[in-house]
Amino acid sequence: MNDNERRSGADDLPFVAAKQDDFAGAIASRSEVSGVHNGRGRAAADRFRVYKNNVIVSLRDALRTTFTATERLMGEEFFGAAAIAFAERNRPQSPLLFRYGEGFAAFLGTLPGLAEYPFVPEVARIEHARVQAYHAADAPPLAPDILSKVAPEALGETRFSPHPASALLWVPKGGLAAFQANQSPPLPETPAPAALITRPQFDVVVTGLPAPTAQFAEKLMAGAPLAQAAEVDDLDLAQGLGLLLGAGAFTGLVDLSAR
Repeated sequence: MNDNERRSGADDLPFVAAKQDDFAGAIASRSEVSGVHNGRGRAAADRFRVYKNNVIVSLRDALRTTFTATERLMGEEFFGAAAIAFAERNRPQSPLLFRYGEGFAAFLGTLPGLAEYPFVPEVARIEHARVQAYHAADAPPLAPDILSKVAPEALGETRFSPHPASALLWVPKGGLAAFQANQSPPLPETPAPAALITRPQFDVVVTGLPAPTAQFAEKLMAGAPLAQAAEVDDLDLAQGLGLLLGAGAFTGLVDLSAR
C-alpha cells in the first residue's frame, strides 16, 4: 500500500463510522430502511429486515435468561412483547449480554398493564442485581468476628468496604416475596421492604432486611462510619451488623483513627 492509499483509507474512516452508526440505528428503529444492498449491488431490504429481527429476538432471549421470575409473573406472551418493545428502544451498551437490561425494570414500571402490579418491576430489579452479583469480581467476605480486633475507641469511626457483589434494593411493594415465590423450586416467602444481594461464596444470596437494618446497611455501604450509620430508629445494632457480616456484604474495613 502506497502513501496515497494509506491517506485515502484514513480519510474514509469518518465515513465508515457514520455508516456503522446508521446501520446500528436502523436496527433499533421501527422504520423501514432503504439503500441497503448485497455484495452484488442488489437491494437487500428483506435480508436486512430478517437480520434486524434476529437481533431483536436475541435481545429478547437475553432478557428472558435474566428475568425468569419476572416472566413467570407476567406470562410468556406479555413478557415477550414487553421485552421486544424494550429491545427496540434500548441497544446493548456492552458486548457482555449479562449486563443488558439495566433499565428493564424501570421500563416495566411505565407499562399500563402492570400499574396494578407494582411488585413486578421490583422483582425485575432483584433479578438484574442478582445476575450482576454473580458476575462481579471475586473478593473474600469480611469475617464476622472482625470487629473484635478493632480497638474500642476506634470502633465508632470504622468504615466498611462493600463487597463487589453486594447491592441493596428497596422493594416495598412486595417484590421480595414475589421473587421468592416464583423461583424453581419456590423459596419461603419473606415479607420485607428491602433486599440485600450478596455472593459470600459461589452462590448469590438474596436476603430480606427489615427497614431499620436496611437503612443501617445503606449508610454503611455509602461509606458512613459505624456510629453514624447506627443512628437509625428501632435498630438492633448487634443483630443487624451480624446479619450483614454473615451475608458477606463487606470485604474490608478501615479504621480512620489509625491514620
